[in-house]
Amino acid sequence: MPWFAVLLFAIIPLMSLIVHTGLVILTRRQMQTVVNSAAVEGLRYRDDTTKTEMEKREQVSKLAAAVFDDDLNASSGQGNFNLGIGPNVTFEDGIALEGTNFKASRRIASAQPYSEYDLEQNLANRIHGDMVSGGYDTADSDHIEESDYARTDFDLSSEDAFLVRLRRSGETFDSGVGSAGPTVPYLFGRGPFGNANYMNRIERGTIVRATAIAHERIARTVGVHSGTLQYGVAPFWIELTSWNSLTTGTEVNFSVVSGVMSGGVVGRAVSPRVVSVGDTLPIETTLDVAIGQRYVPVFAVLPSGDRVVIGFGIADIDTSGGMLTRIPSRIADQNASTKWSSDLSSIRSGDLSSFLDAVGTQSERLLAPALVRTVR
Repeated sequence: MPWFAVLLFAIIPLMSLIVHTGLVILTRRQMQTVVNSAAVEGLRYRDDTTKTEMEKREQVSKLAAAVFDDDLNASSGQGNFNLGIGPNVTFEDGIALEGTNFKASRRIASAQPYSEYDLEQNLANRIHGDMVSGGYDTADSDHIEESDYARTDFDLSSEDAFLVRLRRSGETFDSGVGSAGPTVPYLFGRGPFGNANYMNRIERGTIVRATAIAHERIARTVGVHSGTLQYGVAPFWIELTSWNSLTTGTEVNFSVVSGVMSGGVVGRAVSPRVVSVGDTLPIETTLDVAIGQRYVPVFAVLPSGDRVVIGFGIADIDTSGGMLTRIPSRIADQNASTKWSSDLSSIRSGDLSSFLDAVGTQSERLLAPALVRTVR
């Protein structure tokens, strides 16, 4: 019993550290889940001219709120689980210790999941806001966000990336720019001992922040146009040299005989299917009817003679009228991904160098958002 009493002085502080560390890790992971999805969503709408900037950022806020919504129905509330970004603990008033912010003899009044994670739109696009449109420096080696939210890998000089933050730091920001919830409180070790700085830190709790950056990347897989999807793969593939020779915004005419495209473009008719960079051209003899904007697979003829997809573009097409207009490079807001649906093992070893060279020569490439950075 004496030994047990002595060991309690070591066990209880260790337990407090374990419990608090667990709460911090849980909060950090939940917050990161939100910002990862929100960053990709923010960049996805960059080139959508049908929405205002406010509407685009409202969509990001809605997605962030939906991450912890049980039934994904905002009008029905949180649901049974009441998930959120870590616990929210409130204390009863205690005895204020002179010279510090610490209050002794406090008791937990309530504890529940913290679910106030609405993102501010930051329409002024200030660098420390919840949502920030800017440029990402892929060559930067640090990828660290300072305490004042300055970063060496992200600035406001361009719009090829989108950053989203969540904070439980207790900070106050200008209305509409940024938000911050309460810190993660210490549940143990709250006795009135130590110097003033130590007690102030105990009262403050642990600051938790989560940041994610999405960056534009080359689209590597596209899906089929169907249902409510506005965009999908075209029913033909175009040869790389022919695609690069097109004038963006200028309509060209083509004809198809036995699946072979000629005239203003050179290519092949292909039945619509999920297409990924590295896929080999199949042989089709008929051209499906398609009208409107479609993702166009672009293929290169490699030294072995294989015709392999090296990327995608986007064009306004009317196959029934034999019309095609190349559209400027843009970020696909649906039905496209930066991930391969298959690997490149099917490309012959002698073709690999030519394949990689061809990937870099395509003009007006279809892009897609990709999560590139999730750091403190």
